[in-house]
Amino acid sequence: MRGRIAFLKLFVQIPAGSALFCETLGARTPWPPWCGCPRLALISAGSMFKIRRLIAFMPTNVLGTELKCCCRDPMTGFYRDGYCRTGPEDVGQHTVCVQVTEEFLDFSVLDGNDLVTPRPEWGFPGLKPGDKWCVCVTRWKSALDHDRAAPVDLEATHASALEFVTLEELKAHAIAQA
Repeated sequence: MRGRIAFLKLFVQIPAGSALFCETLGARTPWPPWCGCPRLALISAGSMFKIRRLIAFMPTNVLGTELKCCCRDPMTGFYRDGYCRTGPEDVGQHTVCVQVTEEFLDFSVLDGNDLVTPRPEWGFPGLKPGDKWCVCVTRWKSALDHDRAAPVDLEATHASALEFVTLEELKAHAIAQA
């Protein structure tokens, strides 16, 4: 089995301070940040489980840095934790953190997604212009295509949104940072 290790040609950035191991021909070699090794590593298929777990707990935003909280009042996110995180059960991909505008809210209602009406049975307070909310990336893209896109908080928008929209599109609608 040792000679049958399949290597995956994938470079993964290893966060500083991580205790990740690189598996090379069956040998486990620690990868401490103080060893002077590069922080990019070629990893084996056997290490992918560790990488997936590490990534699951350290989601990144579209800028490649740590995902920031979108909003806790009202509490947003598919998991209602304030973050625009996603997972297999989130078929809508609620990954774009926006500051809703009246124009965006009107477009959403007309497009079949009423974000204005409170739905207490779902823990949804209803949104008003100025609120921040995690929206479905395809809904935001549709609003963009109709010139109704809401401003985006890039630091709180999950990196997986880039599967549907470009960074340039998001940056063109970024919330001005103070």
